[in-house]
Amino acid sequence: MKPIKELLIIRMSALGDVAMTIPIIYLLAEQNPSISIRVLTRERFKGLFFSCPANISIISCDFGLSNGILGIWRLFKCIKKYHIDAIADLHGILRSYILDFLFAITGTKVAIVHKSRSKRKALTRLKNKRKVQQKSFFDRYVEVFKRLGLDVQLSQNSSYLPVITKEDRKENIKRIGIAPFARYFTKVYPAELMKTVINNLSQKGYAIYLFGNGAHEYNIMQSLIAESPNASIVPDKLSFQEQLEFMATLDVMVSMDSANMHLASLVNTPVVSVWGATHPYAGFMGWKQLPINAVQLDLPCRPCSVYGQKPCFRKDYACMRQIQPEQIIRKIEGLLIK
Repeated sequence: MKPIKELLIIRMSALGDVAMTIPIIYLLAEQNPSISIRVLTRERFKGLFFSCPANISIISCDFGLSNGILGIWRLFKCIKKYHIDAIADLHGILRSYILDFLFAITGTKVAIVHKSRSKRKALTRLKNKRKVQQKSFFDRYVEVFKRLGLDVQLSQNSSYLPVITKEDRKENIKRIGIAPFARYFTKVYPAELMKTVINNLSQKGYAIYLFGNGAHEYNIMQSLIAESPNASIVPDKLSFQEQLEFMATLDVMVSMDSANMHLASLVNTPVVSVWGATHPYAGFMGWKQLPINAVQLDLPCRPCSVYGQKPCFRKDYACMRQIQPEQIIRKIEGLLIK
């Protein structure tokens, strides 16, 4: 097999999914320093790679996504100038399939992530559900590179993931980050219950920082911290680098099954993750996060969705509403005393 000198990695969206690729891409780059790695992703996600190894560069895919087939063709022509030897498609959607095909017919080696859709359907169907742990997507990404003849050792630690030691902080107050939002409603812990969590932690003297984005989420966060003097809102204008550096100073992060779980994981901050319609069994647990720190209920209907976009067939959202605030608080304090 011809040695790979120029590798294209495709992962265009979403934020949390792109963040999940970073530990694997960094390890690949460190363990294969002679390979030039180009990551095709959205312009707004470039900032996630601020600390990347020198042999990684980012290509924006935005101009190729807005004009259908013609746009993808333009994207293909743009990428061709880099003389790509192989493609690792970590996205696996129609748009990336078209790019894969265009490169494959020109003789470029292509490997595409296997999502095991039939097993995921069995995991989320209402009848004859098979609650079986699916392969982590970190392992699935490694498999893509192996099919190209590239090995990635996950046992090693990347020296490029941004970490700030908590010993550098001046104060001794325990710091808790809370990201109470997610893209889909079925993955969001009810606001009135989250407010109870925040009030309880605030009364115990912990410093609490809420993460959100946009005016709507800001208004909700204001109501969540209205009775909690030790709680504040993290500005949503921070760059990805600033967000990650801030998360690195936290003792624990509380997140839904959302991008913030994956962002905090990049800086080695332990995460208490709250799961509703979705489930860690689908393979989206954060990088090196422990399943024991996940808060979830063992309901016969869970999980009903891989991504959380399906409405609750019960209509009562019991998977979230029946999680007691005390369950989340115990997980948080269990990590704070370690």
